[in-house]
Amino acid sequence: MSDFSNDIRDAFSGAAVEILTELGETVTYSNRGSASVTLYAAVDDITKTIGDNIGIQIESSEANFTLARTLNSSGTVIFPPTNGVSNGDEITFGSIIYTITDFSFDSTGAIFDLRCDRRQARRVI
Repeated sequence: MSDFSNDIRDAFSGAAVEILTELGETVTYSNRGSASVTLYAAVDDITKTIGDNIGIQIESSEANFTLARTLNSSGTVIFPPTNGVSNGDEITFGSIIYTITDFSFDSTGAIFDLRCDRRQARRVI
């Protein structure tokens, strides 16, 4: 990536982090066994459905999260992780753990949209 492209990415991600900070929602991102990081995020489109299948109740929740490339106070990138965002990584919002099922990012690599879900089954007596 050229210096100009890096400057554009850094400007976009810096502005996005400021906006996400103002929104005040935080999530914890866990990447394939790496240390978890807490990030500001936009949380959108949370849906929840409950179904019953032969005595087993299945609860499904889906959510979209928007995250920005984020640096810590010493200037080290803490998101996205060094080995990249991947399906199967986890986002914790509140006390609910979501699994990433799809993701995309803008052309500069500054803004990431993560589609996540959570499924839980329990026997109904």
